[in-house]
Amino acid sequence: MGLDTSGKRHCRILSLFLGSFLFIPQVNGSSELASWSAGLKRFAAARQVDCLVCGTNSECRGNHCACAAGYAGDQPLDCFKSKNLNQRPNVLLPIYHEPPKTDSYRTCISPTWKRIADVGEKGTAIVDPFLEATEDDYRSCLRMLNDSSVTIYLRVSMEFGFVDPRSKIENLWATYESFVDGFYLDSPPSDLSEATVTESIYTIKTLKRSLKAAISASDATWNVKLVSHPNSNYRADLVVVFEGTFARWSEACGVLGAGPYCRSQKSFKTSFDILMKRIFRGQTQRSQFAAIIYDLKASEMKETLTIANEQGVGVLFAQQFRKRRNKPLRPELLGFHAFKFSTRCRLRLRGFERMQNKRAQLPRARGLR
Repeated sequence: MGLDTSGKRHCRILSLFLGSFLFIPQVNGSSELASWSAGLKRFAAARQVDCLVCGTNSECRGNHCACAAGYAGDQPLDCFKSKNLNQRPNVLLPIYHEPPKTDSYRTCISPTWKRIADVGEKGTAIVDPFLEATEDDYRSCLRMLNDSSVTIYLRVSMEFGFVDPRSKIENLWATYESFVDGFYLDSPPSDLSEATVTESIYTIKTLKRSLKAAISASDATWNVKLVSHPNSNYRADLVVVFEGTFARWSEACGVLGAGPYCRSQKSFKTSFDILMKRIFRGQTQRSQFAAIIYDLKASEMKETLTIANEQGVGVLFAQQFRKRRNKPLRPELLGFHAFKFSTRCRLRLRGFERMQNKRAQLPRARGLR
């Protein structure tokens, strides 16, 4: 039988307090008792009196409280699980520019898609479903990712709040429902508490109970309720809190310094502290927060992972920096919207040239009359 030392410890505490106060005050009513108890805790915390007020997940070391192994937090009352902050990040893989390709046997042969399939269950792919490819090509390559246990989101743009994406979401779901795990709302309005956002998330969640909703929040205002809403049908499963270059990641703007959160509002620090406590406690997962970083050198990866861990980012995409050659940028490198813009400009230019040619021919025609 083990020796029960709890009685001995309580006796030491009681004798210490009897020697300090000489008496135990008589209290009347619950409010006075609560006030006296709060004062006692403050005294014990200040004096570190024999671990009288050690919180859960903490232990007594000598004459002071300390968090137990695997826990961290404010001493001596708050010790939260720290394991949620010390994980290797999952991999986020955006497929924005390479359309799926298949051979004559309907086997996916796109190199980028095959590399993403090799990542397996640690991979999360955001797929643009509006690239120049057939539905059969998409189905074949999505099936390959799905068979490799990659989490698949289809990208749908909200055009900064000017477009309601719900009909697009429903149409895409009817086409690819066997292969996708959720939808990614890109280019949302500047305030993610707007009705168009919450209604879009609700539409995604009610198509199928297991369907997930992801959203871009890199340049938008949002709060903790986005990932902790009491109704799961309005809760985002993945929030891309940063998308940009490593230079922007490391420029240390805002109240938190370098990292994904470039926010100057002091109120955001309060929201961030609440978020980190939720992650400490396991109420919110690091895998709900992602960052997409471009132009990252190999020597900068360690610093990036450290900051991502410290600020609760659990899903990461880092595109390696490559020296650019003196070649013109291809349209696909500029993104789909830039390609549409350049195409529109070329069409307008051709129309203008035709009009100029007609005007040049007009005086000659009159002279021939």
